[in-house]
Order: sequence, then C-alpha cells, then structure tokens
Amino acid sequence: MASAEVIFDEAFLQLLESIALSFRRARGGGRRGNIKGRRRGAGNEFADYRPYAAGDDIRGLDWPLYQRLGKLLVRLYDEQEDQRLYLLVDSSLSMAQGGQAQWRLARQLIAALAYLGLCQLESVSVIALHSGGIERLSPTQGKGKIFRIFRFLSNLKAHGDTNLGKSIRQFLGTRPAPGVAFLVSDFLDPHGLYQGVDALRFHRFETVVLRLQGADPFVKAWGELQLSDCETKEVEVVRLNEQEVSMSLEREAQQAEELRTYCVKNRVSYALVQGAPLLKDVLFSLRSKGFLR
Repeated sequence: MASAEVIFDEAFLQLLESIALSFRRARGGGRRGNIKGRRRGAGNEFADYRPYAAGDDIRGLDWPLYQRLGKLLVRLYDEQEDQRLYLLVDSSLSMAQGGQAQWRLARQLIAALAYLGLCQLESVSVIALHSGGIERLSPTQGKGKIFRIFRFLSNLKAHGDTNLGKSIRQFLGTRPAPGVAFLVSDFLDPHGLYQGVDALRFHRFETVVLRLQGADPFVKAWGELQLSDCETKEVEVVRLNEQEVSMSLEREAQQAEELRTYCVKNRVSYALVQGAPLLKDVLFSLRSKGFLR
C-alpha cells in the first residue's frame, strides 16, 4: 500500500498551492472565479429570443421590441451552473510496469487536477478503472477536501488488466451528469483504443485524453529475453535483435499516432506525457494547450 506521506507530502501540497496561484495570476488577477457551464434560463446574460407562449411570465417580454416590430418575444438568458469534473485514472497493472514512476505520476497528476478543480469550486469525482470494475470517490467540493482525495489515491493499487471500454461503461451506468472528463491511461488496452473514449463522447462528456508513455524497456536491450505480461502473467521467451526492437518501437509510435488522429478527428483533446517529467511542467503544458483554464 502506498503511503500518503511519500506520494502527497507537505512539499507536494506547497507545489499545488504555487501552481494554483500561478494559474489565477495567468487568468488576470487574484480573484478566484468559478468555471461554469451554461444553459438557457433565467440568468443575467442575454442570449436570444423565442416567441411568447401561453403561460409565459409577461415580465420576460421585450416590450420595446414589441412596439417596434409588433411581435411578442421572450428574452432568454444564459444561466450558469456548476461544472462537474470527472478524473478517470487507469489503475491496471500496466500502469506500474517498469517500476512505480508512471503509476506515481498518474496519481499525482489526478491529485493536481482535483486540487485545481476544488480551488475553482467545481464538483470533483475521482474514478479508478480496471477490468474488474471501478473504484469511485463520490463527488466532493471545497479546497479542504483535497486530503480526502489524497487518501483515496494513496490507497489505490494498480491491479487487473486493461479494459477501458468495459470499466468506463460501468462508470456511466451510475448515471453521472455530463461534465468534463480527464482520462489518464497508458492505453495498453488489448480490447481496443477507442471504446472508452467513445463511451464518454456519446454520453456528452467533454473529454480530455492524457496518454502516459514511460521509457521503453527494449530500447537498449536485445538478445534472449524472458518476458512476462504484467497483467495476464503469461511468460514467453523471445530473442530480440536490433531490427525487431526498432519494429516494436515503430508499432508503438504508430499506435500512439492512431490514438492522436482519432482524438483530433472526433474533437477530443489529447496530450502525450512522455518519460517522467516534473508534474509542474505537465500542468503548465496542459494549460498552454488550452486543456486547463
């Protein structure tokens, strides 16, 4: 079991505070404002007109317009509503392959995104995905609730194999209200790259795909190797030469490009996080690409 002191210590919280402050300054001033969604209702910002219908409140009629055009039209306004932020993290065994660096980064990234959301008074949910199902932290609000999220992520273990489509459909079966969904995964999914993202899109979630890619273990290793699938436990002895390693890397790059192309085509935000970068660099890169506001 991971320790909260190791993953989310005081230095980590101070880093989040400094990042949140930098984000607020970049938005122009220290005033913290909610990120809101919009729907037509009785808000403050004028949006459009619609014809008057029996039963409408006559106070909504635009009388000056009626005097000019002779038409009874009701003024419509944008009504602001709280944004819902869903943070979905792949918790399958492949996320911890080659050591804990990638799995650690994934949880720190989810924690940082949660903190930024809580600072903006958003409703934040954290969902861990693996083939056996989901582990979910119920929606929470308020900056002080970040420690609850720390505990959830610290106790989270990487286990099971990857089936993003199945686990995301299970999450959607809980009938969450649409919102912004960040999906953090290595996308080493034998069941396909797109099923999970498709499910989120079709349920009207604004989806951001963050693909984690660690260092490839075969870049400088060839010869006779005994390989064990970290998820299925299948063992295979292979003999790799430099050409085969090159072909393997080429296939991985092709798969990554396939996922990126799919996201661009379907207007899904996509970012590749390679190696073991500093968390601060990742977050500011996401902001520069418009994924964070």
